[in-house]
Amino acid sequence: MKTTYDRRWLLGPLVWAVPLSLFACKDYSPCDPGFSERLGACYPEPKAGAAGTEGEPVDPGDGGTEAVEAVVGQPCTDTVAMSDCGGAAPICAELPSGTVCTQINCLDGEDNAGACPSGWTCIPSQGNPSVCLDL
Repeated sequence: MKTTYDRRWLLGPLVWAVPLSLFACKDYSPCDPGFSERLGACYPEPKAGAAGTEGEPVDPGDGGTEAVEAVVGQPCTDTVAMSDCGGAAPICAELPSGTVCTQINCLDGEDNAGACPSGWTCIPSQGNPSVCLDL
């Protein structure tokens, strides 16, 4: 025996879903304040006073924590929040020379051009920011 179903009930949810989707929110800034998104990852924004830039050192303000002033090559452990790096070397990265504070975007024409100290080389990385490495 052949039966027919009334399939109009399937259109009801669609009638509501399409207009409601117009009010959906999109997160245009996936990173926390003070970080910027590049190539799908969050990196600290360059700070005034860092090597290769002009300006006064950044004042930590009333945050209750002191600003960390690290140099490129200083050992660090916090590769997530990078709390033990700052100033001229704001990034804590696992490099071939060990886990150390370093600088990114250090090639000529980038935000931190010339930030690598002597003995360190700024290396471009496919799909990632350039980085100071101890070769």
